[in-house]
Amino acid sequence: MHRKKIHLTTFQIILYAFAGAILVGAGLLCIPAASGKGYSPSFPDALFTSTSAVCVTGLVVRDTYRGWSIFGRCIILCLIQIGGMGVVTIALLIGMISGRKISLFQRSVMKEAISAERIGGILRFTSNIFRITLAAETAGACLLAPVFCRQYGLWKGFGYAVFHSVSAFCNAGFDLCGKDAPFSSLTAYAASPLRLQCWHLSGYKKSTKLYNNHAEIAGDDIYLENGGNITFSETGKDWKLDGAPDCEDAIDGWYDDAANLRWEAHAEDEADNYTKQVKAGTKSGMLALKAAHGLKPDPVDPGDITKQNWDRSKSKTATNLDSNMISTVTLSLPSAEKELTSDVVL
Repeated sequence: MHRKKIHLTTFQIILYAFAGAILVGAGLLCIPAASGKGYSPSFPDALFTSTSAVCVTGLVVRDTYRGWSIFGRCIILCLIQIGGMGVVTIALLIGMISGRKISLFQRSVMKEAISAERIGGILRFTSNIFRITLAAETAGACLLAPVFCRQYGLWKGFGYAVFHSVSAFCNAGFDLCGKDAPFSSLTAYAASPLRLQCWHLSGYKKSTKLYNNHAEIAGDDIYLENGGNITFSETGKDWKLDGAPDCEDAIDGWYDDAANLRWEAHAEDEADNYTKQVKAGTKSGMLALKAAHGLKPDPVDPGDITKQNWDRSKSKTATNLDSNMISTVTLSLPSAEKELTSDVVL
């Protein structure tokens, strides 16, 4: 009896590889040694955490620090790295390091996994991915280590630095900052000099202007989904809107720019204007902002007045109340051209 061989396409291999990594990770997280004190994870909880780590979404059902042991956190860290670099990339790297010959089909799978243009040079490209990832994560860990080592000690602090560097580079969103308060994330480090620059492993020049993005749906310049948090500063003094579809006025702050209520300060009908200002700082939850300005006062039409600097003074007189309790109040506004007098009776 001949068994029929199963032929899988490259896309099926990639799909099954991710599914396999998730299931293996869930199985490892179910081991008692992986759970934290007083917590026995169910398979659905472990499966959810493993899926979130491999798919680098950052969603959790338990605080990562309190819910998992050191062994469990190492599993989560490996799953994040696998998800960030790709299961196929990791498998190909292991084959290259072990000295195995990489077949043409395996190279084709790798090409589809990383959306490369051609198969030629795919091994070199994979090697470069590994080197850049290692360099960036090492640099991030070195930048974060002084902060964590000062707070948690040398070895624990360095472990924290490595975990958060990998999580940041892979855009996973997992953290170990739940020791003091569950799900506290990195909000305690909002005032740290490293802040977002090191957390996201990116730096910006002082002259960089992060605005005028013209989003079609919401949040022209800053958009934050539920579950996230961000720290941002005030707008720059020299920031200006760049014209169509906006105006070219100076920017004076951050304004709400939600999907169902976009910022507007120049509507023909004043009732259609919407300028709700939002203060800079650390925010969490749903947030959609635009660097813009508030309502501008209508310009005064000078008319045919040619002499702008009038020499005028103000005076008023009032008579005593008469028998009918009426007093005559006179307001005088004399000028060089004409004396204006108006009588108001109260």
